[in-house]
Amino acid sequence: MRIGIAGLGTVGSCVYAILKDKGDEIEKRSGRKCIVSKVITRTHSKYDKLGIPSDLVAEDFEDLIINSDIVVETIGGSEAARKLVKQSLELNRTVVTANKMLISEFGNEFMNSSPIKSLFFEAAVGGGIPIISLLEDYLIFHGIKRIRGILNGTTNFILSEMQKGMDYASALKIAQEKGYAEADPTSDVKGYDAAYKLSVLTGVKTGVFPGISTIETKGIEGIDKSDLERAATAGKKLKLIGTIDFEREVASVQPQEIERNDPLWSVDGVENAIEVETDLSGRFILRGEGAGAQPTATAIISDILRASRYAEKQSNSVVIMKFGGTSVDSAEKIKDVAERVQKKVLSGVKPVIVVSAMGVETDKLHELAKEISSKPNGREMDMLLATGEQKSIALVAMAIQELGMKSISL
Repeated sequence: MRIGIAGLGTVGSCVYAILKDKGDEIEKRSGRKCIVSKVITRTHSKYDKLGIPSDLVAEDFEDLIINSDIVVETIGGSEAARKLVKQSLELNRTVVTANKMLISEFGNEFMNSSPIKSLFFEAAVGGGIPIISLLEDYLIFHGIKRIRGILNGTTNFILSEMQKGMDYASALKIAQEKGYAEADPTSDVKGYDAAYKLSVLTGVKTGVFPGISTIETKGIEGIDKSDLERAATAGKKLKLIGTIDFEREVASVQPQEIERNDPLWSVDGVENAIEVETDLSGRFILRGEGAGAQPTATAIISDILRASRYAEKQSNSVVIMKFGGTSVDSAEKIKDVAERVQKKVLSGVKPVIVVSAMGVETDKLHELAKEISSKPNGREMDMLLATGEQKSIALVAMAIQELGMKSISL
């Protein structure tokens, strides 16, 4: 399975490293061979930093897409990511993304553009918490009554620090220093990040992504130490909680005071936890690290393996490789062509090789024909010129066979 990665930030770099370093282990456990076929990023210094070979660097999105069975989007933001995902789906590729804002706002558009399941986004909600696969696979026949949880590690860390007596500004600063919060934390502290995740979860359940305009949203930027002290005096904790009530058809993100017997009580620091209430099996709760490179990258890898079952039709895609006369005008160059073909085979595709006659062979045959006839018969001219290509294809086939691969000239 050929994997193309767009975006080599914290998460994208981690995905690349896992596929590169643990590829054999992944294949052993899953039975699926995943090879990074192309990568692209805006910061070109990342290529050298990660030791990425130049032939893996894509020229543009199209180059990445056509050389991949599964496209991993870790660009972030909306415009460039939307273009990549849309183009990938239009070219019948499978897409894996962690972009919650993208799925929340454009998920309906993407789903309508593909008749089969081609878009996977487990990492968009809860980092390493497998909430989406739980809803899509295990709870598919259950009636989901309610989903609630702590969906943002940044705000949960800040509130946890404030419970220890720290003020909001100091807690935010520590979160930024530890890499738990962005330089601009607006999306997190105003509750937008959690709202995007609720929109994604709603789409998984209902098939329609509502966006965040329909979700009542309130963040934590107005909370001070006295609010947490007052809650503590009453034996409660203050948490930013997202809730979807499917029976009432309402969703909200807001700070809430919770009791000690609440399953979210002990979820502190950067942890996330999501509780699902069903009609058949009662309540489920998933808990774990909801942010960071490793948890998010792990969720992406899991999605790649899930997606590979749907992308099987793309695996071993046929590609045409064309080599002109100057590429095969000597034995050494023909051996180079064979090595390039071998590399393409190892990337997970089936190449069909089209080669010209060696060097100026065709010109020589034209001159030879002119010595015989000023107006040679068309059919016989075709037969004559074809001998140049027959010579090339036989030699190229031999060179490929010498590398231990099957090849036949036609």
